[in-house]
Amino acid sequence: MNDVSLVGPDDGETIHLGPARIRILEDGSTTGHRLGIGEITIAPHTQGPPQHRHAQHDEGFYVVSGTVHFTIGQTTHAAPAGTLAMIPPGAPSRRSR
Repeated sequence: MNDVSLVGPDDGETIHLGPARIRILEDGSTTGHRLGIGEITIAPHTQGPPQHRHAQHDEGFYVVSGTVHFTIGQTTHAAPAGTLAMIPPGAPSRRSR
């Protein structure tokens, strides 16, 4: 049985990339690299991290406010508040608001 992983409201690694603040809640290390979860704060009308891919794990994003645009490859998906976006391993992705 695996240990439970808890990340509190002030825990997790925080990275600042331009106007985006990223808090890593799960980097895959406690899920056998099956899942990664990040909390990203992006100001309106700004770009998030550049397009990138994760080879080993899915990424999950739950949109709390506003609308986030997820570009997966060449396709952009609008995700309003209340949307869960799951990005599969190896898919090139970027986020903007």
